[in-house]
Amino acid sequence: PDGRLVASELPAYVGVLNQNLLETKERTTALAEMKRLSSATGTSSTDQRLVPELLKTLTLLGRIEAAHECVLALADNPDVSDAELTRRSQAGVVEWLLTSLAGMDQGRDLADSANAYRRMRIQPRPLLGGLREDGAVLSAGPPVRSVEAQLDTVNGRYQVSWQIGDEAFELTVVVPCNCAADVIMPDDTVHQVVSGEHHFRMPFRHAGDGIPILREVSGG
Repeated sequence: PDGRLVASELPAYVGVLNQNLLETKERTTALAEMKRLSSATGTSSTDQRLVPELLKTLTLLGRIEAAHECVLALADNPDVSDAELTRRSQAGVVEWLLTSLAGMDQGRDLADSANAYRRMRIQPRPLLGGLREDGAVLSAGPPVRSVEAQLDTVNGRYQVSWQIGDEAFELTVVVPCNCAADVIMPDDTVHQVVSGEHHFRMPFRHAGDGIPILREVSGG
């Protein structure tokens, strides 16, 4: 009932959290335990196998700061003892960088008119604040301030670029011809756009406070 599992192992916590099997109060405890177990295993073989699902789970739960910590830890302490496992974990990180940090993912609608990347879901997940761990400040501001990514599909090239300034989060999206995208900003505002280049700016109410107000600067 308190969110702790009888099988007190990292794969178990990743599984139940990823499948949303716990109530809200239970998830808080389970998430803390998952982070503790992840830190304890470091970059062991077990941890590397779980990297793709671990990053997906943290993002699903809205714990973007924990996902950033995981990616940075792997970058700082790569385990090169098992080349195959290292490749798998790196593939999981690259997938997270593309689908979560840059936010380029296939849409939820799999109808013929929307599948095969005819309609994209673009939801960048920047970390607007800094990283902190056990009272220590890991970064005073956003650990990543700008991102550029592109994805070539059978229907054309999608491009996403964003940056975090002192006063606003700014996003540029390029959608290829005969395609469309659902653009979801960090404040959960949704814009449906068609082919062309679109610019969005999300001003902060106070410089650097991470509290956004959204408006589209231009589209076409």
